[in-house]
Amino acid sequence: MVVALLLLVILTASWNRGIPTAGRPLLATFPEDPAREFEHALDDMRRTQGRSVPRSLPAIERAARLDTLSASPLFLESLSRILVGEQAEVRVLEAARRRNPRFPEPRLLLLDIYARSGRTEDAVMEAQTLLRLMPRNRDLIVRLIAGLAGRPHGAEALESALPRSEARGAVMLRLEQTGEDVALLQRLALAMRGIGEDPDERKWITSLVERVAERGEPAVARALWADLYGVDRATVGLELTNAGFDRDDTRPPFDWRLAGGRAGVAEIRNGMLNVLYYGRTNAVFARQMLALPPGRYVLGTEVAPSPQIGTPGSLAWRLICQGEKNAKHLVNLALGGQAQPSPQEFTVPPTGCAEQVLELAARPTKTQDLQSAQISQVNIERAP
Repeated sequence: MVVALLLLVILTASWNRGIPTAGRPLLATFPEDPAREFEHALDDMRRTQGRSVPRSLPAIERAARLDTLSASPLFLESLSRILVGEQAEVRVLEAARRRNPRFPEPRLLLLDIYARSGRTEDAVMEAQTLLRLMPRNRDLIVRLIAGLAGRPHGAEALESALPRSEARGAVMLRLEQTGEDVALLQRLALAMRGIGEDPDERKWITSLVERVAERGEPAVARALWADLYGVDRATVGLELTNAGFDRDDTRPPFDWRLAGGRAGVAEIRNGMLNVLYYGRTNAVFARQMLALPPGRYVLGTEVAPSPQIGTPGSLAWRLICQGEKNAKHLVNLALGGQAQPSPQEFTVPPTGCAEQVLELAARPTKTQDLQSAQISQVNIERAP
């Protein structure tokens, strides 16, 4: 039984390589291993960036006669045509892909040919597969996908494929980095509406929205954030999100971004923003981006009594107007002592202040006391 099974395996392998077995001794069926020839040719190709292919062709052809089902000779034939300035045949590369779906090089050539010939949707599909086959080359493949935006029908292809792609965040950031038209970013974000409900997506969403805002496009930044989180665009930035700290899952930048580190700790817990400040360095424990229209407003907050609130002024809410040049402080509402902080009025100017940031900042005192605060509410309302 074991001998019969071994014979079946050898005969099957021989058939898969296309080697005739009739009339030949069994031990003579493998005079050489074609897979080794292909691997050697591919290694040389990668090491020499393709320059070795012409001199490898005789060995490749000899190995191909022994293994008629291998994808390697089809790929190497296509590459040799490209190296002499000819066009590789799509049907040959597609045949190589069918023979070995996990062979990445034919897919790379197909991606390029599809993109150049206007088959952008096919190019996106190849790129999606390559992301799984070549995880170490993720950055390069992301660039290739983002580059498809400039191809014919590229926007439509990305709009269809990107919401399902595991590289959607990286591609969106790449498109922003290369200065792609914000209209395309909005179009793609709309196709991914509500994807921010997944916490794993929030890091790139925050980076994307902040970058667009820094480009001087606050309205676009608000629209992107609204679409990616599936909320009404009309309300974003015009009022504080999670002003009562009811949710502990934050969605920056038009929601709280919490920070701590060496300066202290900030967290939302039990309906409170809890801050522990070590009193040694300047720090920002919470911040949220806004887009308040010009006018007069009132900033107020509610703080739970605490014996460790520390020196008045060491912790404070401050609203910063981020203009085109220098940040301008609009209002400072200090926390401290046992009394509730008094609301403070401020004015958003008509120009140079399209976006603002509300921050809970801390600065050290002379005694560098340990300080804490529990904040249950912060609100911004129109002044009467």
